[in-house]
Amino acid sequence: MDVLTKASVTEEAGFAEIVGLIAAARQRAFQAVNTTLIDLYWQVGEYSHIRMEAKRDALESLVTKPTKRKLLAGVSKGTPNVPQAASIA
Repeated sequence: MDVLTKASVTEEAGFAEIVGLIAAARQRAFQAVNTTLIDLYWQVGEYSHIRMEAKRDALESLVTKPTKRKLLAGVSKGTPNVPQAASIA
């Protein structure tokens, strides 16, 4: 093997090593982004869950116990105890 061929082989090996380093760095970047997105989705879900619980609690506090019993009485019989709207003749 002459000097030029040896240099060419060495350059190719060096280039392949650089390509490998770039590929490994890209993989780590993808993993970091995916981890960050998963964390974001968990935070959004937790935020939504807390907000929904707060709204449910606020609505429950507005409904008095007698009203709640009256509304639920019809549901247990299969028909809600809700006044019917007047029909238009």
